[in-house]
Amino acid sequence: MNSSDYAELETCRIELSANQFMVLFQVAVQLREIQEWRLADLGFSVVDRDRLLRVARAINGQLQGVSHVRIGIIDDAQLLSEPMPMRVDGSQVGPAVEVQAFLPLSIARKWPAAAGLVISALGPRELFLRTGYSFDEVQEAMAEVGG
Repeated sequence: MNSSDYAELETCRIELSANQFMVLFQVAVQLREIQEWRLADLGFSVVDRDRLLRVARAINGQLQGVSHVRIGIIDDAQLLSEPMPMRVDGSQVGPAVEVQAFLPLSIARKWPAAAGLVISALGPRELFLRTGYSFDEVQEAMAEVGG
């Protein structure tokens, strides 16, 4: 499957500015610091965490000159075991450049709760020290993914 095939399977999408994505990326990286049992209590497995981080790191690697991030949400049954493609659309010059990636619905649904766990576990000061973003900046970005 290529990225246009996945785009046809989207059930919904998350649209973020590159800056909003960077905030969420920094919070997602901190998921590795949360005990596995605490994630499991949310129904968020280590496999889910690692898949989210893989997609987030892939997007992060493409952010140079990108103004928007679009994450297509795909029903898990449609994904099978194939890797999720990613693409950069638009001209490399100008504000219309966007990176597009895909995330399974099951992970997208749990992402806000897992990020909320990071936020509550760290507290505002440690959150800022680890991510470089204030509690308010994180909350604002989380609102875009349903958190």
